Amino acid sequence: MIQRLQSLLLLVAALANFAALLLPYGYADTQDAMDSPSARLYGGYAVISALNDDPAAGENFGEFAQTTLTVGDDALLTIHALLIGLNGIALIGMIFLYNNRPRQMRLVYVGLLMLMAQIALAAAMIWTSMPKWVGAENVDPSNFDLGPMSGFFVPLVSVLLVWFAAKRIEKDERMVRDMDRLR
Repeated sequence: MIQRLQSLLLLVAALANFAALLLPYGYADTQDAMDSPSARLYGGYAVISALNDDPAAGENFGEFAQTTLTVGDDALLTIHALLIGLNGIALIGMIFLYNNRPRQMRLVYVGLLMLMAQIALAAAMIWTSMPKWVGAENVDPSNFDLGPMSGFFVPLVSVLLVWFAAKRIEKDERMVRDMDRLR
């Protein structure tokens, strides 16, 4: 099981996918002034920083305040965190299907599709939800900075690792069929 290269590739892909929960996926900043809001998206939560301009805040008036959106606060964020967790668990589960290669192969391809859905959902959150979180719907696009960060690329590494594992599983299946034919 562990001596097979595809098992190691699936394990590393699962660990990388779980690490994506903690890495920053994207950022959004309005550059109108020093006190403009900004947001950072992580795998399972988002942090929004903005100047506290509410006079009722008392002594905290004029200071930066941070708001954290967690799973349950935003629908896309919840779906994204669930996809990360399900993908990681599914990748680990695929390792233990080593004695049923055709089923393992089908599940690996389903896992690839789920990883691509995870990447697409992260991109959708970066380019649609994050501008709303910082109130940038009415901001001139030249004064708005938005983009992916390191965590956005970790699922891409997982996709590559899972794809390499799929190729190794296919190679094993071909080898077993060739051995059966020689008997």
